[in-house]
Amino acid sequence: MTPDEVRNVLFHLEKANKGDAAAQFALGRCYAQGEGAEKDSSRAFAWYRKAADQGHVEAQLMVGLGLLQGDGITRDVIEAYAYLSLASPVHAQARSSLDLLDKQLEPARLEAARKRTTKLRSEIASRHASKAPAN
Repeated sequence: MTPDEVRNVLFHLEKANKGDAAAQFALGRCYAQGEGAEKDSSRAFAWYRKAADQGHVEAQLMVGLGLLQGDGITRDVIEAYAYLSLASPVHAQARSSLDLLDKQLEPARLEAARKRTTKLRSEIASRHASKAPAN
């Protein structure tokens, strides 16, 4: 860990605690890669999820993959499907993971995953709208 890496974590931590999604994603990456902080997949996931829930697409990919793999967190294929669906317009990796899930999930679970995607998309849009400045 270099002093610059530690400063980078502290810089992002201040912004992340104020709700900055880009800083939350960057902090998640620091924990995921062990740059400026001890490597900690659970903390990385927590910061990625905060960013993802604000609509940060790269974070949505990381959350979806994390939930799919269960690295440091409980594996949840339905929730993974939802986050990967949100990231899929931008990320080929999300699309390929969804293609596999579409083939692997039984119809009832696939339907549940699609319903969860719709609900998650609505939750994120609602949060985003409530943070928009009033005119």
